[in-house]
Amino acid sequence: MSDWVSEEGAITPLGAAWVPQARAFNFVLYSKHAMQVTLLLYAADNPVHPVVEWEFDPLKHKSGPLWHGRIPQSQIPSARFYAYRVD
Repeated sequence: MSDWVSEEGAITPLGAAWVPQARAFNFVLYSKHAMQVTLLLYAADNPVHPVVEWEFDPLKHKSGPLWHGRIPQSQIPSARFYAYRVD
């Protein structure tokens, strides 16, 4: 696994994917017109208020219309659900 993929995330598959060898989740969103994307992560006991808001950096986490990022499980232990805020 390259350093770039481990830090910036892979561009496939779309959605959320568990990466067992990295013990991390890879997130990929297709958006042709997005200017900014924020990943919202929610705990099972509070699906209203996110426990983590993670902003994709367009210089590091965007390849064409794909927004991608990898987050280690250790940084989001209580997260069970996700959504995106797209501007």
